[in-house]
Amino acid sequence: MEINVTVNHKLDESAIAFIRSLFSEDGAAPVKAKPAAGSKAAPVKPAAEKEAPGETDVATEEVTIEAIRAVLVEKKDAGKSDAIKALLATFDVKSATNLDKKDYAAFIIKLRKL
Repeated sequence: MEINVTVNHKLDESAIAFIRSLFSEDGAAPVKAKPAAGSKAAPVKPAAEKEAPGETDVATEEVTIEAIRAVLVEKKDAGKSDAIKALLATFDVKSATNLDKKDYAAFIIKLRKL
């Protein structure tokens, strides 16, 4: 059985430009890639009540670039654009798509703390 879900949301031009700048060196739209057959991305788990926000045990979850992008959009909407750029710089990248997969967990923890 195959289930496809499409979500459409209208973004203003400034939001689109910002998101593109995060995921590509030249500001071009990122290429859509379909996940490999049979692969499943684990959802990002919310922080437990006893933990501070952003302190989830990401070692037990599979952090995907999609999860990172979702948090990036949330933080951008909260006015954290400069902090996001500074965080990316600490990982020596200009966009989230340039992060090494091994850095995803550490990056999302720091991103959630912004």
